[in-house]
Amino acid sequence: PIYTIKTCRFLNCGELCDAGWKAVPWEGNQGQNFEDASTCLLGSVATFCCPGDQEPPKCQWRGLTPSGDCNPGCDEGEVEVGTQINGCNLRHQSACCSDTSTTHHYGMCKWFGSADLCSGAGGHHSCDDDYKNFVFASSAGFGGEQTCTRGAKSYCCKDIPDDFTDCAWYTKETRQIDLDGYCEPSCPKNSIKLGRQTGDCGWGQGAYCCKGKPEPDIKPPEPGFGGKGAKEFATIIQKYMKNVTCPRDALHPTLHDWYSEPSEAGGPRLPKSIFSVVFRTLFLDANFLSATQLTKRGLELAVKHHLSKRDDECSNDMWVRLLQYSGVLFGYSSSNMTALQNVWDEEFADYYDTQLTYSELNKYFQDRPSLDRSAVLEWIFYNPVDASTGIQTGIEIEKKFCSAGSQSNSRRDATPLAAVHDTKSPRMINEPLDENADEAYAFPSWETILEGIQTNALSFHYARWEYQTGGSSGQDPAPFLELAYWIGPNPGVAPTSQDEYIWNLDRYRDNRDNQRPAGSSPDRWVMFHLHLDPDSNVLDTVNGRTRVGISHVSMFHGWRRRYEGNSWRVDGSERGHRNARGPGFRCDSDDTIQRTSLWYIGAAQGSMEVGVYSRLQVWAWSLFNEGYMSTPGISPIIRGASFLSNGDIDTTSNWAFLERDESSTEFFGASPYRLSFNIRRSGGQVLYEFTIPDPGNPPGS
Repeated sequence: PIYTIKTCRFLNCGELCDAGWKAVPWEGNQGQNFEDASTCLLGSVATFCCPGDQEPPKCQWRGLTPSGDCNPGCDEGEVEVGTQINGCNLRHQSACCSDTSTTHHYGMCKWFGSADLCSGAGGHHSCDDDYKNFVFASSAGFGGEQTCTRGAKSYCCKDIPDDFTDCAWYTKETRQIDLDGYCEPSCPKNSIKLGRQTGDCGWGQGAYCCKGKPEPDIKPPEPGFGGKGAKEFATIIQKYMKNVTCPRDALHPTLHDWYSEPSEAGGPRLPKSIFSVVFRTLFLDANFLSATQLTKRGLELAVKHHLSKRDDECSNDMWVRLLQYSGVLFGYSSSNMTALQNVWDEEFADYYDTQLTYSELNKYFQDRPSLDRSAVLEWIFYNPVDASTGIQTGIEIEKKFCSAGSQSNSRRDATPLAAVHDTKSPRMINEPLDENADEAYAFPSWETILEGIQTNALSFHYARWEYQTGGSSGQDPAPFLELAYWIGPNPGVAPTSQDEYIWNLDRYRDNRDNQRPAGSSPDRWVMFHLHLDPDSNVLDTVNGRTRVGISHVSMFHGWRRRYEGNSWRVDGSERGHRNARGPGFRCDSDDTIQRTSLWYIGAAQGSMEVGVYSRLQVWAWSLFNEGYMSTPGISPIIRGASFLSNGDIDTTSNWAFLERDESSTEFFGASPYRLSFNIRRSGGQVLYEFTIPDPGNPPGS
């Protein structure tokens, strides 16, 4: 990313929040700030401060009971940021805050070991497989809890956040008590306090403090954000506004994922951010002609490319600098952005829609902390006319399709559904706009794809469960369902010229000539990946039936197949950008009602307007009714489930997902993550078919 969102922290006793930071209110205690006085003297307190440019978390102390038998721990959707022993005869209280962009790093880590016997003598407790990265050990954990009589507790992380690096123990950064032998749990300025312990102190406690990695010095070209810098930004936008179709018609930039899709089996992650644009710019000049079809259309593109390097109003340099300035504007943590904000609104947003104004777009970004802002900005500049509509459509999809289900508690906080432009252009699918966008951009919209499924122009080919390990993505291991739709009415059978004409099959492909390598075949599949979060309410009773809740879905084109496991599947790996992830939906926005929302496939959503919303609902109904996203489809990958009288899985039973190499009874002892299948119903029974029509690979693939 090109910006840094800082992490909230407890200050030293008696200190006030720095400029640009704010004291966090104590949830449920009007007029009081969230504080810890347990280690402070002379009536002072340690205030919990957060960046003032971010939405503050909701924080409170949990675990205190009238008997003093405290019960530490935080609720779902919260992270633990500290502890205190005040008021407790047994155990301690937990400082709990909602999981936001400014507290999320605490949620990536947890303490292992408990007093009295925390570990072997002279050692510290081990980390577990989910939190395998050791940060430090402390005999008192965060500091406000029972001290180990043997060994120490360990603070372990899934991945160590940058803010939790460059750490050391400090014993006297402040002098509340002017005695050198008296330790004070205080930290250097701008550090985060992660733990306290007595250690070698005669009195008091020392503090484990982290300075973190320095914020990257990412700036626009000299002379800076204001003055001449703002003038240069204005000049760049003015050049862009003279020819807003330049990126689409001449530059053909690669558009990146709004969100990274977790890898399968630890596969490679795909590039993000504007800095890869610089590399591609250098690469493109040397290789453009060799990558372009030698056709009339290809020669036209080559001429446009050559001319674009001569006209700085339509050049790769203009594109890169446009993204650099805009990325800094929406991502850099600085208050000195007014000049750039004014340029953005006056020179760009005011010509389109209020959704693209700085204030609205910045709110959209902040409500969706896992969004790659650089990727969204790429897309906005690629099709500014429809950008606002696409964003607003995504917001509406969140509202219409997100549901917390019927259960009040989730296994873990999942996030609500948001529109994702998950494309790794060039094989692209447009945002969920109306069909009028297709002709202009030469790649299909969501509505067009869903219409093709409903008319059978895109025929269902197979389903297949896969298991992502998350090894390189940092995501938790989890299954996802792959759905393959053949471009043509007969799955696996190459469409005839008559089929192509009658069904107008090119509507469902990416037809931008410059993105198709010479001699390669057209797109043959539209693919979907429906992801599950094992720690959320994947199975829930909604509208009287057991429903499957998905955390997000991605979509992309495919053109070749490979053998994997016991059957073939469409090759979803990136091969020269031929398998670009199309738009998807992700549970990610902070402004939806329930942080535990998922998309429960087939659940009634009420009346829908004709268009992408209604087509999405019809598609979901078909997945449920045909069994792929209901009990027949999901039961092969779970164990320990019991069933209701109507055949649905009992959501209250003690079920669990099969691991990657476990076998499935429904799949005759084979791994459910190695087989492509279809579901058929006969005489009230569910049948699984594993012989899928194999189209082979096109010549030259």
